[in-house]
Amino acid sequence: MTSSLVRRALLAAIIAAVSISGCKCGAKVTGAGCQSDEECRADLNGSDRAFCDRSKTPAVCELHPKQCDTAADCCPAQVCNAQGHYCFDKYTPCTQDGSCPAQGEACKEIGVFAKGLGCTFEKCGPTGACGEGTTCFNKYCVGEPPCNGGCKNAASPVCVTATNLCSPAPKGAGGAIDASCAQTCPGGKILVLQDPDNIFDTCNLGAEKCECDSLPPLQTCDVSRHSSMAVSGQNVYVSAYDGDPMPGSTEPYGDLVVHTFDKSDLTKPQKTEWLDGVPATGHIGGDVNGPRGGITDRGPNVGQYSSIAANALGDLYVAYYDADNGDLKFTARYGGPAARWITPITIDGSTPIGSAPSNGDVGMYASLALDKTGVPAIAYFRRGDYDAASATETGLSTALVYAVAKRPQPLTRDDWVVVGDVDRANRPPPPCNNLCTNTQICVADPNAAGGQRCAEKSTAQCNATQTPAGCTGNQVCVQDTDTNHSPVCRSTEAAATLAELPAGTGLMPSLGFVDNADCLDQSQGCAVIAYYDSLKGAVKAVQAAHAGASPAFGPIKEIDGDDPPPAQSTTPPVRRDTGRWPALAIGPAGQAGGRIAIAFADLTNQQLLVYQSDALFEHSAHVNKPGDPGLIHVVDSGRPGAGEPWHPQSFPGAQTSIAFTPSGKLALAYQDATPTDLVFAIYDPSASPVPKATSRTTMRSTGAAGFWPKIAVSAGTAYVSSATIKAVNSSRMCNPLSIDAKSAP
Repeated sequence: MTSSLVRRALLAAIIAAVSISGCKCGAKVTGAGCQSDEECRADLNGSDRAFCDRSKTPAVCELHPKQCDTAADCCPAQVCNAQGHYCFDKYTPCTQDGSCPAQGEACKEIGVFAKGLGCTFEKCGPTGACGEGTTCFNKYCVGEPPCNGGCKNAASPVCVTATNLCSPAPKGAGGAIDASCAQTCPGGKILVLQDPDNIFDTCNLGAEKCECDSLPPLQTCDVSRHSSMAVSGQNVYVSAYDGDPMPGSTEPYGDLVVHTFDKSDLTKPQKTEWLDGVPATGHIGGDVNGPRGGITDRGPNVGQYSSIAANALGDLYVAYYDADNGDLKFTARYGGPAARWITPITIDGSTPIGSAPSNGDVGMYASLALDKTGVPAIAYFRRGDYDAASATETGLSTALVYAVAKRPQPLTRDDWVVVGDVDRANRPPPPCNNLCTNTQICVADPNAAGGQRCAEKSTAQCNATQTPAGCTGNQVCVQDTDTNHSPVCRSTEAAATLAELPAGTGLMPSLGFVDNADCLDQSQGCAVIAYYDSLKGAVKAVQAAHAGASPAFGPIKEIDGDDPPPAQSTTPPVRRDTGRWPALAIGPAGQAGGRIAIAFADLTNQQLLVYQSDALFEHSAHVNKPGDPGLIHVVDSGRPGAGEPWHPQSFPGAQTSIAFTPSGKLALAYQDATPTDLVFAIYDPSASPVPKATSRTTMRSTGAAGFWPKIAVSAGTAYVSSATIKAVNSSRMCNPLSIDAKSAP
């Protein structure tokens, strides 16, 4: 350490500024205050840093700053000022709750030298109780593993839980580091202080010891999106996507998970299993027996657009999308709840090296169902085929694709047959074929080849002599093809659809099996698929004539949308957008209204509709009043029902799920997109004079509710799973998964 004279000179200049202002530090001196430095030393356990500050009235006992050369000379949660050679407390400053970076941290006054608003975790209750989304660890309620799951810097190996920061191993009274603070913890554990509150300026260095504590489990806050549900026996199963961000990042983990609920307690899953996306090895930042095995490293981005099915024996089947590779994947569990999951299989998409090129970007909107003999099949969307010119999966061909297993329990890729395209259409090329640079914009130009060109934005004003100057509408000011000419106004050619809604056919398929008159293999059932064509804004459906690998799909039927022009009319009809997220249910023979039910949203007219029949027919009429012929009925008009308070017309059915009840009614769970509520309705096709929704209730309304609704009816009870995005009633901004149960006789 530096000489005593140098240290005294440095400290003398800063004592007034850096003494521990107002810190009684446990002093017993009261009344008239302290009288001498000796009195304060005796009062503060003999500390040679104690002095009586007579500048205050009454005089109070204070402590001079602790001298140091390095942070190892200081208390835990302190650093050493290199110029002044004194210790001062280190914590993350904050201004208010919600401004701290770690989950579960609160903004509170902490520290001793000097006190201030800092980020810290709340203390655990006497019995270790903690608030929602936090776990008791080292006497603090943490919302995530502290210190990012461990202190990797050898110079600061000890995690101070209270500050969520790493600190040097403290030196004891004799200047040596205690052996407990020099140990290396095994994977899944972290080095912390035995007394997590023996920190900051007034710590007792002689009592500092460390221990290896098991890390708290990684907190799961976003394992509900892209979810699907199945029911078997006493259990409800939900497959979902793990969108939780990696520590210190906004990138999601991107895993496939399956939650298992017991019907007797739908408030929380009995267990959650991470089935794909977690790397085999990586940094252990959480409890090895908890989520992801404690691994905080990101693996492949899989698990989106999951679809789960279950049979009566408890076998589970899951199809999902591999976003990194643009592939359709599958995993399963055979043998009931105690069985192990099979190794995930890539069914379609990327092919092994040395074989044919990729089949394209496939697997979005996967829909998995079992035929009558328990054989799984999957309908899914191809967003783009393989483009040989660019060696990418960005070709223009989109399609509804169908794959079927060869047996009830497929184990490998060879147990599947990709039947191929059921419907296909080329999407329009992107504006200017995506050839514009960052400084250019695609504009319509009748003089350019193809009517479009990449134009440089103009720094000069267009139509400068006009009033008002500039461009109007969706036009932008760009340079003319001849740069010597004045800039011109041209209409932008922005993409017509969002990335979340690709242009093409085969989107959002819903698969089921029926043994109606059009099915020639009634012992197995034949596939029926309802899906959305975003190019036409229409809902379509198709049925196979056979089971297995040669289904012989029949003609494609436009159920609704893509309206044909009326006879003898010179005015073209309004182009409706109808059919997003169609939901298919298959009922028993003799079902009132028909065995095939397809629910879908008419976004143009803001209605939730249902098509019902024993077969597929194109462009059936809408039943709007008693006596109207037709097969398409209104379930929810978006307008207030009888006895409901008035509200503007909403957008019901943004996402929908449907199932038959034991009595032949239709149970629907759907999102009303205007208030973002989850709604449950019972539709009675036998009601007279017009089939109608006999009941409609809001199941969830807090936060943005009702995303990815899925319904399954079991023994007269409808089980509904859904996600709430950024729930406002949560202490954290989570995307929670909910399971609700409603009577559905």
